[in-house]
Amino acid sequence: MFSPIVLTLNGNSYSWDGNHWYGTTDYTVPSLAIINRLNASIADQVAAEDAAVTDLSELLSRAKRAQATGQLQRALRLARRAFEGNRKHLGAAAVLCGVLREIGRPTEALAIANTAGVYEYPPILTTRAAALCDLGQWNEALRQINAVIANGVKRTGRGSDQALAVRGRIKANAPDLFEKAS
Repeated sequence: MFSPIVLTLNGNSYSWDGNHWYGTTDYTVPSLAIINRLNASIADQVAAEDAAVTDLSELLSRAKRAQATGQLQRALRLARRAFEGNRKHLGAAAVLCGVLREIGRPTEALAIANTAGVYEYPPILTTRAAALCDLGQWNEALRQINAVIANGVKRTGRGSDQALAVRGRIKANAPDLFEKAS
């Protein structure tokens, strides 16, 4: 678990709890520019703590938190370690694909999703569809996401929010695909 870190920048004190930066005295959230500077200041210390982690669940948890807080290179390192440690772990593949997409590497994400997607794991298939969107392959993305949504409806009575968001992205960028279906 993370030890709290306190830094002073431009006369203000900020605390990092392993998830978020906040003003130590007033609990306000600093601006993105300040967060980026604070993240850079603790990068080596956090990397050393991350390097000591061997538990797959903890690696994935840290990768997701790092991604959510904009620490994308850290998220990539953690997700890659988790995936390389167990290439059959579909959750690790999904997290890695998500990070790769966010840093602008959808081709790599698609390659991993294509390998892992043979297991019909909805998060991987959703990420695969999103990577196809990133690459402008709207027809294939729509086919993929419609299958994911249909399977979700069969299992739970509705599609996942992520899958529906990908479908919305396709509709916004390739509305003609929906007009043909009508």
